[in-house]
Amino acid sequence: MVLAPLETAWMIPAAIAVCGIVFLGDAAAEGGARSHGVATFLLNFISLPIGGGTFFLGALDAYGQGGLTVATGAAMGAGAILIGRSLREIPWTAAVSLAAAAAAGWLLLTHFPSAPTLPFVLGGSAVVFGLVFGVLYLIELPFRLAGLIALPRPFLVALGAGCLVIATYLGWPLLG
Repeated sequence: MVLAPLETAWMIPAAIAVCGIVFLGDAAAEGGARSHGVATFLLNFISLPIGGGTFFLGALDAYGQGGLTVATGAAMGAGAILIGRSLREIPWTAAVSLAAAAAAGWLLLTHFPSAPTLPFVLGGSAVVFGLVFGVLYLIELPFRLAGLIALPRPFLVALGAGCLVIATYLGWPLLG
């Protein structure tokens, strides 16, 4: 199975530990009242793949175990918060929708049987943009709710430390 390497015992603790490091890095990068420096932007940028991967590992673990364990719940919770924080800070839905609309316009221009008119290409691109944006927004809405709150620095530190403690607890038996 393609996903078999992701089901190894150390993957969930490692993913939770990485989430904890990102939370602590986000807390360290924040200046006074919600400053948005380059470091915070980069941490929010990497939060989407890290959170998405951790959430996916938790879902895979829940599917394989047939239930929600502490590890699975921690992975899915930390992943959802990272995804939500990233989606709140960076307009992924609009960026992906614009890319899909541009691709649709290019495909219409290059692969349509006859020469399409400009209003036709713009209309087709607008329809694709609307569909992709709508579907992505519905998919990301629950994750946005997880990241809507502006987490203050002490909470980020507690969340990061909690993730590292959980990862250590889960990973300690694996170290031998």
